[in-house]
Amino acid sequence: MAKPCDSFGHNLVVLLMMISLLGVFPLDVILPSFPDLAASFDVSLKTIAFSVSIFAIGVAISQAIIGPLSDVVGRKPLLIGGLAVSVIGSLGCLFSKGYEGFMIFRLIQAVGCGSFVLSQVLVQDVYPEKRGGMLVNLGKLVADRGFLIGCALCSLAFNCHFVFVVVSPLLLIGVLGLGEFMFGVVFVGYGVAYVTGGLVARKLADVLPLHTQIGFGLAMIGFAGLVLFVWQLVEELSVSSLMVPVAIGTIGVAIIRPSATSYALRKHCERAGVATSTINVLLFASGGVVSTLIASIENGLPSVLASVFMASSLVGVWLLYFLKSNER
Repeated sequence: MAKPCDSFGHNLVVLLMMISLLGVFPLDVILPSFPDLAASFDVSLKTIAFSVSIFAIGVAISQAIIGPLSDVVGRKPLLIGGLAVSVIGSLGCLFSKGYEGFMIFRLIQAVGCGSFVLSQVLVQDVYPEKRGGMLVNLGKLVADRGFLIGCALCSLAFNCHFVFVVVSPLLLIGVLGLGEFMFGVVFVGYGVAYVTGGLVARKLADVLPLHTQIGFGLAMIGFAGLVLFVWQLVEELSVSSLMVPVAIGTIGVAIIRPSATSYALRKHCERAGVATSTINVLLFASGGVVSTLIASIENGLPSVLASVFMASSLVGVWLLYFLKSNER
C-alpha cells in the first residue's frame, strides 16, 4: 500500500502537469486556426497573430499581481479564481461574433491563465516557507544583481521561442501554404526539439556549472540564427530551411531557461511566489512586446527571426560576463 507521503507526491505531480498544460494550451492551440479565424473575422493572418501577443501581455499583467499576492493569501484561492476567469474568457472567445470581442475575451482568458504560474511555486510549498510583505520581497529581489541577470537571460531565451511561435503561422501557413494538419506535424517536430533540449539540459546540469550551461545554450541560439540567415541567402524559404535552424535554437532555449531560472532563484526560496512571478512577468511581457513588433514587419520575416536569434545570443554573452563577475 502506498504511503500517504507517496500519494501526496503523486497527486502533486498530476496537479502540476494539469496546471502547466492549461497554461500552455491557450497559447499553442490557436496557431493552426489562424486561417479560419482570419476568414471568420474578415481580418489578415497578421492581425490574428496579435491575439497571441496580447495573450502574453495579459498573462504578464496577471502574474505581476497574482504571484506576490499568493505569498500573502495563499495559492489555492488564486488558482481556483484564475481557473474560473479563464473559463469565462474561453467561452467568450468561443461565442464572439467579431474580432474586437474576441480580443477582449482573449485578454480575460489570459488574466485567468496568469494564475497558472503558481504551478512552479507549489513545488516550493512542499517545504516550510516564510512569507513576507510583497514590497519587501520585491525590494530584496531587485537588490540582487544575480536575480536580475538570471531574469534577463530567461527573457532573451524565451523571446526567441515566443517570437517563432507567433510568426510560425505567418511563415508556415501564410507563406509556405501548409494546411492545418501539416502545420501540426511540423510543430510536433518543434516540440521534440524542445523536449530534446530539456533532456540535454538535465545531462549538462550533472557535469557543468550553471554559467557554462547557459553559455552552451547561447552558442546554440547564435549558431541557429547564423544558419537561418545564411540559408535564406542561398535558397528560397522552405520548411527545412526554417525548421532545422529553429530546432537547433530551440534546444538552446530549453538549456538556458532552467539554468538561468535556477541561478535567479537560488537565494530566494523563501519568497518563491514573488520571485517566480517576477521572472514570468518579464518573460511574457517582453515576449508579447517583441513578438508584436516582429509580426508587424511586412517582409523578410525569416531574416528578422534570424537576427533576433543572433542578437539575443550576443546580448546573452554580454550578460553572462556580468553573471560570472557576480560570482567573484
